[in-house]
Order: sequence, then C-alpha cells, then structure tokens
Amino acid sequence: MTGGTHSGWTPRDRPPCSRLILALAGLVSVPALAGVARAQERRVDDEPAAEGEVVRLERERKVLVGPDVGYALLTHRGDTGVSYEAGLTWGGHARIELRPWMGLRFSARNSRHVVDLAPGALSTSDSAALDGVELDHPLLDVWKLEARFEPTWVATSRLRLWAGPGVGWARFETSELEARVSDCTVQCRLQTPKRQGSAVELSGALGATYDVIPRWVAASLAVSGGGFVGKPVGTLFDEQHPMQAFVDGSMLHLAALPEPASAFAGRLSVDVIF
Repeated sequence: MTGGTHSGWTPRDRPPCSRLILALAGLVSVPALAGVARAQERRVDDEPAAEGEVVRLERERKVLVGPDVGYALLTHRGDTGVSYEAGLTWGGHARIELRPWMGLRFSARNSRHVVDLAPGALSTSDSAALDGVELDHPLLDVWKLEARFEPTWVATSRLRLWAGPGVGWARFETSELEARVSDCTVQCRLQTPKRQGSAVELSGALGATYDVIPRWVAASLAVSGGGFVGKPVGTLFDEQHPMQAFVDGSMLHLAALPEPASAFAGRLSVDVIF
C-alpha cells in the first residue's frame, strides 16, 4: 500500500447482480416482517410471545357449515285423542362468526312424526259414517327455517359454549288419510285432500362446540325448545272448516288436527370451519 492509496474492499466493489439481490431481499423482508407482526396479534392464546418462543398462528374462524341429526318432540293444545310421537330430525346449518363472542346461526330442518289416533278421534257430529272405518293417519312432516343469535363463551382454544334466542317459521304437511272399511259396498277407500299449515316459533337453545381438528373440523351438541306464537294458518289445523272425506258413497267431515303448542329437540352436528 502506498501514499493515499486504499486497497481495502468497499460496497462499491460488489458485483451489480449482488446489489440487485440485496435490494430485492430488502423489499421482500419489509412486508414479511409486517405479516409476522400482524400474526403475533392473532395468536391463539392472545398473549405476547416470550423470547425465543415459536409463534403459533390462528386460522381465523369466519363461517361454520355442516349437517344436523337428532330427535324432535312436538306437543299440542287440547285433548282431542290425537297425539304426536317424537321423530327423527335432520337438516343443515351455517353459523357466521360475527365476533369471537357472538355467532349468528341459520338452519333448515325436517322432522317426521307419527300421528296417534285414539278411538273416535277426528270425529264430528256427522261422522257416524265412521262406524266400521279404521283410520290410519299419515306421518306429519314438519319443515323449519330458523335464525338464532348465539352469545358464546370461549372456554378454551378448542371448546366453546353458547346459548341464545331464535325465531323460526314452521310448515306442517300431511298426505291423504288411509282407512280400512268393513262391510263396504260402494267405495272402499277413504278419500281426503292433502292438508298443510304454518306457524311462527320463538325458541331458545344452548350447546357446546368442540374443535375435533383445531380450526378445521368441529362437533356440536345442542338442545332447544320453544313455543308457537299465535294461531297457525292453513287447512291442517282449521277447526272452523272440518275436512271433507268420502267413504262408501257418503260424505262426512273429519275434525282438524290439534294445534301445535311447543317443540323440543336434541341435535348432534358436524361443522366444517371456513
């Protein structure tokens, strides 16, 4: 080395390609570090990371979608000799995660109930023609659309407990009655129209959701109960207009089914987490 000559290596001596690579690395590292910072804010346990701790990221819950299956019970008003048996219920749901502590669930379900008729049930003042006729009522189909707010307690990172009020619309359907007629001479089959009705239901539910595969698949267990508001509409429960039926060449009138009073259900659900 002589005089003012400096033989040391400086950044200017870097090849152009290496300077380009370093510049690109700097551009990539800025958003990456910002992403890590945001991810740290969304850690599962919501606690600051200790020095040297590996940050565990949370897969954000937005919507839970899945099928439901269980049993439903339907009660009725009055003592008419008609009762509804508990039946299988099935359907599907979607729960929107409004906040970690609040969900909004939409569901659609169907249940089918056996209609038990005591002797003389459905008879009216002009149904003497029912003598010798053994009625066999078809299944009662109940279709429900429901919306429910579900305040939620996050007990652990995998377990959530929730409860809340809901409102729903129920449609009731039944097909033609069947009958066995003794000593029949003209028409040996009971002819009746198909009937339907609908009602509004206010209900409450409580349940628990457990992440079987964290942030991907969950299972839920829930119970619900509620009452039907007001008077149902439709021909199925219309006491003012008895159902017309024809048997053995005669017309007679059959009483309407008793109005539904309340409904209860227990359901098991499987959720896919989006």
